[in-house]
Amino acid sequence: MPSREKYAWNKKTDTELQLWPHTSTEQYLTRPFIDKNKINRANSRLTITSPQEPFFDFFAPNFITSSAITKHKGGYYQSRVGANFHLLLYTTAGGARMKVGKCAGKIKTGTLFISPAETCYEFESLKSGWNVFWFHLMPCKMWDNLVGREIRLIKSAFCDKLAPLVSLYGEQIYSPNGSPEILSSCADTIAEILKADLHTVLDFKRTKSKVDISKKILECKYTPNLLPRLENFAKSVEKTPQQINNYCKKTYGNTYSKVVQKIKMTHTLRLLKNGLSLKQIAFEVGFADAYCLSKSFKNYFGVSPKIARKNPKLN
Repeated sequence: MPSREKYAWNKKTDTELQLWPHTSTEQYLTRPFIDKNKINRANSRLTITSPQEPFFDFFAPNFITSSAITKHKGGYYQSRVGANFHLLLYTTAGGARMKVGKCAGKIKTGTLFISPAETCYEFESLKSGWNVFWFHLMPCKMWDNLVGREIRLIKSAFCDKLAPLVSLYGEQIYSPNGSPEILSSCADTIAEILKADLHTVLDFKRTKSKVDISKKILECKYTPNLLPRLENFAKSVEKTPQQINNYCKKTYGNTYSKVVQKIKMTHTLRLLKNGLSLKQIAFEVGFADAYCLSKSFKNYFGVSPKIARKNPKLN
């Protein structure tokens, strides 16, 4: 952590430390949650602004409690522990060093930093500076599922589209003649884009999860004896048995046990055609003995393994 002596202003609480360089600026799009007048009086070059009161907060209906456009020319530092809001932070220029627990990384232009409520992190802006716009979201049903529980840094799909909208909102909310219709439309569109950006993270996680499930099943196409029971398979992919069955029904049109049965029976038929004995096949596909395999095979195909071995129509 840098020394506090060279900073124009610092904020220190039980849960947060912020150190602001003399050249930083912050343009609030909502009511500020700091004493901007006191800060501005004490520091001629550090400027914090907010809309002229009275004004209507068009972000509030979407449970966005605070927002601002912030620029640091270098040397800004922040550490936060256990905030009571979710943070979405977009970087439009420059960057910062980030530390989350024992992990360190770099925040770059075009990224979205997602910090759920009650999480901990540290920032230190690069010497080249760091320009961002950010949103504090109220923990609620609307945002909780989208934000998740873990801190993430992703390449934003919508940063370039959001930036001009945020600037337009800022121009309108600071203008004496700002249009309520434009402000309302802007705020709603911004909220929808935030959701869309968060959805890309969820969709990626869901897709990865689906790929992992299918991959694990298909990996055992030729070694079905390795396919575990439903409960154990669910644990291996961090899902519930019901979620696995729902996924298999949607993807393969049947429950997990039926999918496993099909893989085992298909492989049994393949090995029969290759001349293996029923005892060998039982071991290969995960049956206790040849009798159990023979019974299951006949129930599935309607004929015994002996007949199937000689039937050219069964392949």
